[in-house]
Amino acid sequence: MTKCYDDKKQQVINAAIKAIARYGFHKTTLEDIASQMGIKKNSLYYYFPSKEALFDEIIRGEAEVITTALKSISAKETTISKKMTEIFKRLVYYSRERSSLYAISLETFLEIGEIIHGSFNEIAESIVKIIEDILKDGVKQGILKKHNCNEVAENLFQVLSSLEYKEYHYYAIKSFEDVDLDKLEKRITLISNLVIDGLKLETTKK
Repeated sequence: MTKCYDDKKQQVINAAIKAIARYGFHKTTLEDIASQMGIKKNSLYYYFPSKEALFDEIIRGEAEVITTALKSISAKETTISKKMTEIFKRLVYYSRERSSLYAISLETFLEIGEIIHGSFNEIAESIVKIIEDILKDGVKQGILKKHNCNEVAENLFQVLSSLEYKEYHYYAIKSFEDVDLDKLEKRITLISNLVIDGLKLETTKK
């Protein structure tokens, strides 16, 4: 595709983000998105076959952003505990940062996640793979006991997701700004450290 096509496609994505922020996912129509751009609805089909495909593209773009950030953290930090702590901390703050950038409410953010379930699963798999690689490296270096790295990585990620979900839903929080990130971060760090300490070989424990 040409640069002109790519630029126009990105404009469609940006218009969709603004429309979601204003109307919510379910109420946003292709007409709303086209109106944001000052074009006819039929023109959008040249770039995306449906509203779902458009939002799927948005989520996939975000997946690249977060996985790149997490890989950078993993490469930068020197200890396994620090890698895990910083990765989970980054995930905690990620939702708020992106919602602020796109002016999307917590309710809308969660709503999109429920609709485009497959894309979010792919993001989760990418994150689990990063955690798994850190654990495997720990085993290889003789720091951690041999264990099922994939299973532990999946469970750690599920714990993170569960804690976030509880914070957002259980307390009926409507805005990311109302989330107590310090409390959430402390809980996640505590659980992460407990798991890593439990996996360490006796000779590497301090």
